[in-house]
Amino acid sequence: KIAHFIDSPDPGGAESIVIDLCLQQILRGISVEVLHFGNPWLETKCEEHKIVSVRVPLHWLYKSIYTVPFFSILFSAYLKWNECHRYLDVEYALE
Repeated sequence: KIAHFIDSPDPGGAESIVIDLCLQQILRGISVEVLHFGNPWLETKCEEHKIVSVRVPLHWLYKSIYTVPFFSILFSAYLKWNECHRYLDVEYALE
């Protein structure tokens, strides 16, 4: 699985490239998702192309050099928790 993280709130070149990259990776059988802080353009494009879109919490911790270490720790825990719950949801759905 590949996760692409985009931190900008507005559409631009990086967001377009990530969508194109995701589409090419999906064609090659790679599982992808886009992580972002609530970019509406990205959410719409991901929905259009059936790409998993994950809104990342705690944006305010990410924007300061003093708080980014805390963001990193919490973001890591969030990713582990998120992945665990996806696995449990799939397991539950299979029963």
